[in-house]
Amino acid sequence: MEEAFSLAYSSELMHNFLQSDILAPEGKFQALQTADGSSLLFSVGTDGAFYVTREVPQTRAGWVRSDASSALLARAFPGKTTRCSDFAAAQHAAGQIHLAMVATDEHDDHLCLSLANSGTDTSWADAPSWTVFAFDDPSHQLSRLKIVNVFLSEASDREYIVVDVLRDPAGSPKLVFRYYIDPAKPGGYAWHPHDLAIDLDATAYASCLGRKSGQQLDGLYTAGQIGGRSQLIYQPLYNPYATTAPPASRFTLPGGRIAESIAACRRTDNTSDLYIASGGTLYYLAASKQQDGAVAVRLFDNQLLSGVRDLFAATTSGGVVVWGLNASNQVFYTTCTGTNPVAGPWSVPVPIVTGAEQISPYLDRANDANTFFCHTGANKLRKMVKSPDTTMWTSRDITLEPPQTTTPARGVSTYTTRVRVNDADGNGVAGVPVTVQASNVAGVYINYLYYTVGPRPVQATTDSDGCITVVEPVETLVGSRLTVTAGSAQLDINPMDKAFKKAAGLDSADTLTAAVITEPDGTTRPFVPAGSDKTDLDAVAEATGALGDAYDGFTTLTASAPRPARPAKHRGRPGHQRRIVVRRRADRRRPARHRPVPAVPGALGAGLDLGFVDTGDLINYLEHEVADEIQVFVDEVTGVYNLVAKIRGQVFQCVLEHLETVVASIAHVFEMIVTFIEDVIKFLQFLFEWDDIARTKDVLHNLIKTCLTYQAGQVDVLRTELDQRIVAAEQVIADWAGHSDWAALGDTAGSSPTAMSGSGPDQSAPGSMLQYHYQNNAQNTTQLGPDPAIAGPGPITAIAEALEREGDTLYAAIDRLVDLGSRLASTPLDQILTELVAILGETVLESSRVVLDASLELISGTVRLALDILDTPVHIPVVSDVLNYFGIPDFSSLDIICWISAIPATLLYKIATQRAPFPDDAQTAYLISTTDWEQLIGRSPQPMLRASAVMTTMPTWQQAMHFVGHFSSGVLTMVASAYAMVETELPDDETNDLARLTTILSAAGAGGTGMAGYVANLIVPVAAIRDENVRYIGVAITGVRQVTKTAGVVLKKKYPWAGPPWNGRQIGFGTLRIRDWRGLMASIDVVNGMVALFPSAWHFKELSEAPDSNERAMAIFDEVSTITAILARIAYAVRVNLPDQYRVSDRVCLGTMVAGNTATGSLQIVEAPMAFF
Repeated sequence: MEEAFSLAYSSELMHNFLQSDILAPEGKFQALQTADGSSLLFSVGTDGAFYVTREVPQTRAGWVRSDASSALLARAFPGKTTRCSDFAAAQHAAGQIHLAMVATDEHDDHLCLSLANSGTDTSWADAPSWTVFAFDDPSHQLSRLKIVNVFLSEASDREYIVVDVLRDPAGSPKLVFRYYIDPAKPGGYAWHPHDLAIDLDATAYASCLGRKSGQQLDGLYTAGQIGGRSQLIYQPLYNPYATTAPPASRFTLPGGRIAESIAACRRTDNTSDLYIASGGTLYYLAASKQQDGAVAVRLFDNQLLSGVRDLFAATTSGGVVVWGLNASNQVFYTTCTGTNPVAGPWSVPVPIVTGAEQISPYLDRANDANTFFCHTGANKLRKMVKSPDTTMWTSRDITLEPPQTTTPARGVSTYTTRVRVNDADGNGVAGVPVTVQASNVAGVYINYLYYTVGPRPVQATTDSDGCITVVEPVETLVGSRLTVTAGSAQLDINPMDKAFKKAAGLDSADTLTAAVITEPDGTTRPFVPAGSDKTDLDAVAEATGALGDAYDGFTTLTASAPRPARPAKHRGRPGHQRRIVVRRRADRRRPARHRPVPAVPGALGAGLDLGFVDTGDLINYLEHEVADEIQVFVDEVTGVYNLVAKIRGQVFQCVLEHLETVVASIAHVFEMIVTFIEDVIKFLQFLFEWDDIARTKDVLHNLIKTCLTYQAGQVDVLRTELDQRIVAAEQVIADWAGHSDWAALGDTAGSSPTAMSGSGPDQSAPGSMLQYHYQNNAQNTTQLGPDPAIAGPGPITAIAEALEREGDTLYAAIDRLVDLGSRLASTPLDQILTELVAILGETVLESSRVVLDASLELISGTVRLALDILDTPVHIPVVSDVLNYFGIPDFSSLDIICWISAIPATLLYKIATQRAPFPDDAQTAYLISTTDWEQLIGRSPQPMLRASAVMTTMPTWQQAMHFVGHFSSGVLTMVASAYAMVETELPDDETNDLARLTTILSAAGAGGTGMAGYVANLIVPVAAIRDENVRYIGVAITGVRQVTKTAGVVLKKKYPWAGPPWNGRQIGFGTLRIRDWRGLMASIDVVNGMVALFPSAWHFKELSEAPDSNERAMAIFDEVSTITAILARIAYAVRVNLPDQYRVSDRVCLGTMVAGNTATGSLQIVEAPMAFF
């Protein structure tokens, strides 16, 4: 039976960060695709190497670049300075990829071929199998071999290879001599001459492989000039029936016009239609009409077709698409959806990119999407994709792995969406397969891995929190609607919704002038420039209102389905139009993003649908060209909304038939009064209000540090006092043994910890941003300062002997506790408590006391200075860049832990209460600055500690402290859990930085036994333990745990286990074998935990005798989370100390770690908002 899931999400337009290296434009490039639709980009680098750059889904950067030539050149041409000067690439209909490379040395060029490479497994790209074909034509001798062009065909029947060389490299004009290459070497040679029927100037011609009807093999279409005369021919590569040259077919254009560029469009039968651009006109020769003397047919005129220097064509599922790059550096395309290109109709082309230098297009086979790579005027190499459903264009960089982990991350605008998969109890479920579909074909990052999403589903897996985080970089307001599916649960998400509704709210001149942009440092500036004309503002406001109506008229379906518009709200007489005109004033022109280009004339030519253009094309045109006027109008009978734009004197019109087009349109309306689209995005994106977050972080940081410092100073006192208290408690346990009546706890007694933990608030996408980056980059943390100077550990003999002597007794209890932990999901609380009482006998407590006394002796000389490790500056990739963006230059391990929890805690608290948890007032200033722990907890004139608190009557700052402390504890427990699972698989040596991170996170989190929850419980105790002796043990044992774990971090770094004082010694601990510092400190933590279980269990006895109340419920949740945290800690210690032969137990420990930490974190998060009830 399929497990039942539910889905919850949060999505925002927000500033986010990506760490990668962006591939810069190179000399020449060509794009193909793999069997699954991933891109392959072939290029010549500025270093003279031939590169293959592969789009690799589910990797961090998304692209991998391989040097495919240097190894060959070094091997094949030793002692020569050889580089790649040119290449060609083609793809067989079955998917195989053929490559040709021209290697150039000081004297000659050399032809290298790599044929029949897999289009599915592209691992060959790291080291292609090349064959060098030396020039071997026995009938022609060349003084130097200079290759001017190489052609590879895409025919399905065989591979055709053509090479053009210079007849005489020293002569003038430089005429072309053509060869057909046969790798099989019939007659003993590969280079077979292919006489041209015309003289061809090597500096002024274009050729492409193809095949006219009635031919058995490919030929070459060639357009060029010699002596100023235009020539256009087709000639088969060779004569299959004779040794003479095959006859050529000569073509002409009407009026003797000169062909500027040509493209062959291969059909399924291997024949090719020919498209020709000349002087603003597109011409056509069908494969069946290419007889000698044929005259090309005119299709249509358009100024974009003037001076075309590159032309491409391909068949689509319903027609043909033709791409071009003209002399004005504009990229355009046009499509014919009919079966007869002469009859049309052809779409109206508009510039998709301006300032382009090169393009390489194809039709994406994964999503049937119009795709091209482009070297843009901004000196970037971009991949442009047109989404077939929404018609919107998306653009993305080619991103590679950064050269080093410290490479700064780039700040980018994104739609960031966090989706959580919950089980029946409301808990996040890790490792669940999730499918994602999108309305646009776009490059996104899901859980830090790159995917191309679109109508075709992709699959990701939930992280340790049961979440997927989808980050879509955007440069406009348009994002992709998502459909997320897990099991039978499905969720449709519109990430644009909040941003658009905020934009649509600017529906009056007053709201426009009142709007402000807030910078990261908190400063503000007007959204609309001062002095804006009210008439202009009124027009923009009316247009935004109309677009808001259009937006509301869309019905949310699945991400991959079109969204038809509903009838408009306002109805009038048939054909009546509500029209809003927004004009750009001359003094409000924004700077052009690329250099100016010639205007596109208004006269469109025959065969075109006058005035109407593809919606996505017009919107993309508006991204890089200035509109003089924008109109939004709606036919109030049909409810159809239209966008009209006047650009460089020409009027374009399109229908807003998709939600994405409405979102894009509102941005362009704002651009009529706002200079930069970046300002529109900045105004609409999520506002963190960082000052509020910073105060929360500072409070949390100071209270944790102050508490730790105090506890470190009490170690010597605790050695005596805690020892005596535990002795006294042994008698209490003797009197308490056998207690099993927990019914008075109410309904919670019959619920398992897992079932109790699923009702807490989930984090938002902005709230989890820093945690998301930390979880994916903390393994590359770099410490920026020296370790604190500390003394060596205390006597090691005492702790070793204590563990070995008490090991059997303690391990018997540990084994039972691990078994109990493995049943957390199914065992009700009353049974857990009954088993705990049975396990925690006098003997266990006595043995634990002995080990604890020895452990305190071990760390007593180091603990004070060891705390300095928490304030040592560190650098964490991406995380450092996020904090730098908000004005935080340096931070420590303790800082980042507090930042991770302060962000979501502050945001959720403000949602719940409409106020910041710690306002900018005197009370907050005191909490941030005090270093006197005794004063803080009430041993001074400022009493803050009571035996018990009533949440409804306590001051708001104490409610905030309760919420922030417990929520932080929950978040940090979840983060630590994710790392602990990985860290335990690694050896405990200098390469395992995760062990240090896990230790510090665990010390800060881990339920009520972690610093965040511990501090909250001390400052704001709720239904606290009434027995003074037991309460002391609970408070003291937790304090001992924090300082012991912190000291262990430093001792491990300063005194490696292999050296003195341990010298690689193994310590027996029951069945376990302690072999390193990690194992030792984990074992001490286990013993600490077993002592801590006693006050928790005792507290339940007191709570069962207390009346039902919200305070009692909070205390129950807190103590359950303490128990689950300790069970997870015990499982961790067993796992890192378990002998290799006990693998079954290892899996049980791993399951207990996951279950225990998940329950702990969730229970703390559930407890946090109970302060408001």
